[in-house]
Amino acid sequence: MIAKLKRKIFFSMEITALSILLAVLVVINVSNGVTYARNQKEVLRLALETVNTLDREMRESTEDGENASSEEPPDTGAFPAGEEPFRPPLDGPMGPPLDDALMVRDAHLNGRRALSLMMSSNMAAVSIGQDGSAFHALGFAESMDPAALDALCRSILSLERTEGTAEGYQFAVSSSGLRRCIALIRSDVFSAGILPLMLLSVGIFLAAAALFGVFFYRLSSRLTLPVENAMREEKEFIANAGHELKTPVAVIKANADVLEKETGRSKWLDYIHSETDRMTDLITQMLQLSRLDWEINSPLRPEQAPVTDLYPPVMESALPFESAAYESGCTLEINASENTRACVSPQDAGQMTAILLDNAVRHAGRGGSIRLDLRKVKGGAELSVSNTGQPIPQEELPRLFERFHRSDPSRKYDSGTFGLGLSILRSLAEKNRGSVVCTSDEKETRFTVRLPDADRKDRKAE
Repeated sequence: MIAKLKRKIFFSMEITALSILLAVLVVINVSNGVTYARNQKEVLRLALETVNTLDREMRESTEDGENASSEEPPDTGAFPAGEEPFRPPLDGPMGPPLDDALMVRDAHLNGRRALSLMMSSNMAAVSIGQDGSAFHALGFAESMDPAALDALCRSILSLERTEGTAEGYQFAVSSSGLRRCIALIRSDVFSAGILPLMLLSVGIFLAAAALFGVFFYRLSSRLTLPVENAMREEKEFIANAGHELKTPVAVIKANADVLEKETGRSKWLDYIHSETDRMTDLITQMLQLSRLDWEINSPLRPEQAPVTDLYPPVMESALPFESAAYESGCTLEINASENTRACVSPQDAGQMTAILLDNAVRHAGRGGSIRLDLRKVKGGAELSVSNTGQPIPQEELPRLFERFHRSDPSRKYDSGTFGLGLSILRSLAEKNRGSVVCTSDEKETRFTVRLPDADRKDRKAE
């Protein structure tokens, strides 16, 4: 129970913290992506504006004949010998578009060479003539095959859109008179710009998951420590009380027997015998629970019982309850498959059967029915007992196996019970690496015990 509580607290805190962290990282990455995309659009717009300006200036210069009469050679955009094009770095959360935007702005003043420097690796601008072919190109478009460049431009223009994505490029189109200009950005620039932040986010998330795991594991252990101590003290009290009461009750019963021999039988002595027997049963159950707790939780846990055929011990315990069911006015149906094997001792199998049938007889009610099923299932055996009668409230099911717990009084518990039978049933199942569950509805209440045919660790080793 403590282990389940620790896991529940641990996973609750871990999932909550990681969900908050994941939400923050998603917001940061989405914001970065939106900002990056907006910057790319701005870069394309500025590139188009700059190319249009340069194109207009070139046409005006041609018309005036200024280039022909000038003594200085025209600026052809070629690089001096030994000078390499500037290639913007792709590192940083925002990537190259911010730097490109600044360089595009500077291109208004520095002319074609500055624009070509900026566009050399990531961007390109193409001026389209009246015939639809590339008039002149800047950036990486200068190194493209003319036929391929013409085909790309015609493909983009055929879309009849001012911006979008085509053939691995983001583009923007503008018109100026009979000419049109296309600005291009490689699509992989976008992923190259946001990928570092995404990888950083994944690293932060994984590191935080590990750190949170260590922290919350220690915290869950501290939070459950008071509960663990309280449960340990309760178990120690039950064990100590059982041992302390065993001797006085035995003395009282022995004295009552002696007194009955001397004075004869009387109702007072019958009361003493009845209550001492009842106290003896309670002490026996308390001591058995204490022993089962030790066997389940001790590091020196006994080895798993050998594989046993459950049919003989189950039938041996079930048959005497036919008369008890008859006296209670209900019917008992037994459906047990022979050679149903599981890893459990015959004594534990018989006691679990007795606890289930005793509980069913007391709650089936007059005119009710009880059914016992023993069958083979994958990985072991299943023992189930169902009975008609008043259903158990759903809110009581999680607490049904707690010690001394009694559900609604309307279920008419016998005054001779202590609320320990189902606790012993669960402990016996856990001792044998099994489990027990209860379901209840208007038709019937069913207890199901599952027992393995071999230890899980042994099966994995094989």
